[in-house]
Amino acid sequence: MDQLTQIILQAGRSAVELSLFVLLPIMVVMLSLMRLLEARGVLDWAVARLAPLLRPAGLTGL
Repeated sequence: MDQLTQIILQAGRSAVELSLFVLLPIMVVMLSLMRLLEARGVLDWAVARLAPLLRPAGLTGL
């Protein structure tokens, strides 16, 4: 039982490290990039061009 507890605790520590030190920085960079593209109108342009192609798949854009 003690070994199972140690395995679960180690898995939890690994998950927290992964989320804080790997995923969070990537998310911050991607959020900044998306906000910049949105402010410049690039996302609206891309949605307008890609929506007709993706509509048959059920992806209509925003």
